[in-house]
Amino acid sequence: MSNVGLLSIHTGETACLGSRKVFEVVASPARDVGLAGTATLGAMIGFGRSARVRRRHVPESDRAVVVDILGGTFAQGRRG
Repeated sequence: MSNVGLLSIHTGETACLGSRKVFEVVASPARDVGLAGTATLGAMIGFGRSARVRRRHVPESDRAVVVDILGGTFAQGRRG
């Protein structure tokens, strides 16, 4: 069985590092270092401490973005 790990990074859709979006800066290098995969997901609906439900269709809000990075030993040698 492969040794696999999942790293989830939470950021805002409009968060930037220099001139690039944070989710791009985090997700792009994953393939270059041989990790198994990555997915960047925008929040459709959610709630936090206030328990007030927030929906994606509100344009002025800074939607939450989650970058999931899957790494493990089976990723070694994989290039696509």
